[in-house]
Amino acid sequence: MIAINIEGFEVPSQNVTMRQHWAKTAKMNTRLLMTIKCMIKESHKVSADHPIKRRVKIIAYRKRFISDHSNLVGGCKGLIDAIKRAGLLVDDSDQWMRAEYWQSKASESPTGKPYTTITITDEE
Repeated sequence: MIAINIEGFEVPSQNVTMRQHWAKTAKMNTRLLMTIKCMIKESHKVSADHPIKRRVKIIAYRKRFISDHSNLVGGCKGLIDAIKRAGLLVDDSDQWMRAEYWQSKASESPTGKPYTTITITDEE
């Protein structure tokens, strides 16, 4: 199991990411990639020689709930892309990844503030 906890990161709504300037989204995605790369071990990565289907569970602790589940999923797109670019997923297609998305109040997070938890496990 791979556990990644990102303090202070609040998963945005898809509505927010669609409306903001592309450069702001790109900057956020680059920061996510660098953060994830710093938190993982080389042994966590998958390779073409040893491809593994993985289950990704994301819990977004947010100040306000995203009322529409599809907006939560869409807001996690940059996060999933960063996980893939960090080498933790072969691909983000259904063939190689099964994802679960959850949200809770920021006050219930380990810090009581916005927080994102990512748990990655190998599929059997």
